[in-house]
Amino acid sequence: YGGIDCLINNAGITMIAPFDEIDDLLLVDNVMRVNFLGAAYCTYFALPYLKRSKGRIVAVSSISGFTGLPYRSAYSASKHAMVGFFDTLRLELLDDGVSVTTAYPGFVKTEIRERAFDGSGNPLKLEYVNESHSMTPEECSDIILKTAARRKKEVVMTFRAKIGRYIKVLFPRLADKIVLRAIKTGK
Repeated sequence: YGGIDCLINNAGITMIAPFDEIDDLLLVDNVMRVNFLGAAYCTYFALPYLKRSKGRIVAVSSISGFTGLPYRSAYSASKHAMVGFFDTLRLELLDDGVSVTTAYPGFVKTEIRERAFDGSGNPLKLEYVNESHSMTPEECSDIILKTAARRKKEVVMTFRAKIGRYIKVLFPRLADKIVLRAIKTGK
């Protein structure tokens, strides 16, 4: 209809492998292209329309956007890149009336983990992913849309992640232990 009011950057893929077991760095490049550059390109082309409408940009990052996750180096790096990029863009666009919201969901009941690939680029074929503590996509999108409508800077969607951010700053070694335990136990 000749305009864009809201852009939600939500594409994502993941690779689960220790960095030293990645066979080809093109796999890392692929994760960065989808997760970070996909968002940068979409934003670049939508920006003139968003400026006209004084619209909204949403960047769906992850809790790994503010802390590294073992065996997910490329994924974590791509989400860190998103955070830095959209934090900068938010400041650049203040005078244009375009708001930028970064969302940090926890685990969401999607198929991203089931579709993850290993360090050789092969599907992991995870047979079971415990999603009992995960939010539904509908819950996640509702939180994101309400936050963007209020033009808030960010939304951290789980209590655990909110606390974890502060623990990481105040007690970095403790934060590392908590992250390692969470990855190993799946909790």
